[in-house]
Amino acid sequence: MSILSHDGNFYVRDLRSLIDFLVSKSMLNVIIWLQIVPLKVIGFIWRACINRIPTDVALVRRGVSIQNMGCSWCDMRSKDSKHIFVGCAFAQEVLSQILRWFHIPFQVFESIYEIISFAADWGNCPKK
Repeated sequence: MSILSHDGNFYVRDLRSLIDFLVSKSMLNVIIWLQIVPLKVIGFIWRACINRIPTDVALVRRGVSIQNMGCSWCDMRSKDSKHIFVGCAFAQEVLSQILRWFHIPFQVFESIYEIISFAADWGNCPKK
């Protein structure tokens, strides 16, 4: 008997509802599953938010030998998800160009969650 449905049958929609509930609960509702965003992009963002992207830091933690732990773009520090998306000067420049394209003043974000929350609050911007 399935713990997901009332009639004892397994339904993908019930599993999806459970996953969405658990993910949104653990991520403070910042990731919204939008149909217009490709599933691969949503999955990548979700993995970035939970720090599960195979960055240099994550690979070293798993025992992979990395010769150069510095960022390829700014050479400032070791690469983790936060640095790649928020801390790197190159990432900040890319974000600045994206925000300029949206006619939104540049702002500094402290985490990936802040970027996702900010983007979720854009409303019905046609460029979103």
